[in-house]
Amino acid sequence: EVKVGDDVWFPRFRKGCKVKSIQSFKEQVGVIKAGDRAGICVSGLDAKQLERGSCVGNGSDVVTVHMAIAKVSRVRMFKRLPMKHGKFHVTVGNDTVMAKVQFFGAKEIREKPEGGVWDTLNFETQEHYLESEDEGDDILSQWGLIKFDKPVVCRREESVIGSRLDTDEKCRLAWEGEIVETWDGKGKGGLEERIVFFSFKEKRCKVDRVGEEWKREEDGATVWFEVIAKNLFGKGAVMGDFKGLKLLSPQGDVGVLQGAFGMEGKFRVSFPGGTTVGEGEDLVLKFKRIKGDKSNKMEQGWIEVPERAAGERIKKDEEEDLGKGNKKKKEGAHPPPPSSAARGELVGTVDKDKGDSTFIVSGLFLASDNVKLFVDEKVERLEGGGDGRVIAPFGKAGKCKVKFEESVVKVGDKVRMKGK
Repeated sequence: EVKVGDDVWFPRFRKGCKVKSIQSFKEQVGVIKAGDRAGICVSGLDAKQLERGSCVGNGSDVVTVHMAIAKVSRVRMFKRLPMKHGKFHVTVGNDTVMAKVQFFGAKEIREKPEGGVWDTLNFETQEHYLESEDEGDDILSQWGLIKFDKPVVCRREESVIGSRLDTDEKCRLAWEGEIVETWDGKGKGGLEERIVFFSFKEKRCKVDRVGEEWKREEDGATVWFEVIAKNLFGKGAVMGDFKGLKLLSPQGDVGVLQGAFGMEGKFRVSFPGGTTVGEGEDLVLKFKRIKGDKSNKMEQGWIEVPERAAGERIKKDEEEDLGKGNKKKKEGAHPPPPSSAARGELVGTVDKDKGDSTFIVSGLFLASDNVKLFVDEKVERLEGGGDGRVIAPFGKAGKCKVKFEESVVKVGDKVRMKGK
């Protein structure tokens, strides 16, 4: 209520005036309440300065707004969809001013769990929000960050309308909504400093070749746990900077970049859960790019890597094991005499960790030994125990690749062929 002698507040002039008299239907009254129609005579106000506007009984009921966040919906009849950001004529209360508006959060609102009704959604400044792109008619509800060209005065939860009054469209009202957060221009940062904006980015690469075949225990499917990929990075890229990045196959399998493979920009990708991606297919590196992050970090926290799937390696036939260019052994032919390695006489040293439980071992074979004949033979660790298996030769000096899946092995450990 307002009565004679009270102070009323005129937001446009940001000043208060004392009520000298009140008249309702040509009669003098001492007090008026909500719903009454009356004329108020105040002191200290030039009537020529105010054609229409608002006044309130208490200045604390309104705030001066430099920046605001509103939950908005696009007007369906507006043909041109709101852009990622742009200038609008924004009407708040009795004021219409120019403002720059940035839309975001449409995806998060659309994916709210059941019960997340639009009218009851709360804005959380701690969340990450995707900047809205031009996605078509389905963008009906989202958040809008409004930066007014000049401050406006309004209630804390005021209705807001965005228009394009400079166009020739039949409908120039673009969107409408309600303010949920305001900033009065005091202090540092403003609202945009409290919001984490991001955009989705992705890069694609090709699978160059696939690894060994395994029979996955869970479903009996033939999969491989490692592939070699290419065409993801430019020349001179340091692969160590990208180790641990997650890549997705067309089948939805999640792989982890382990490191470089050779000197031609190729790299190894392990798939703990197994994959059926084929040679020549794409792998996708999908990540979030946080706006304003000077480190340009590739954020992938929402992608989960599965646990290592159990399985059994599928052995290749004898001709394939011997490699191309070697003749298939004749049936009944006598195997070569066991080498010193086969008898367990030679002790090898773990030289290098290749990742994915694979190590390079030297000294386990002589340079004259055909390491391919010992693929899948067991290797034992001399100190601390633990078995591995030979998976392939490495170079021409008797070195080999050994895989220790169940043991903790480090560079410098001593190993030898396990006796039968």
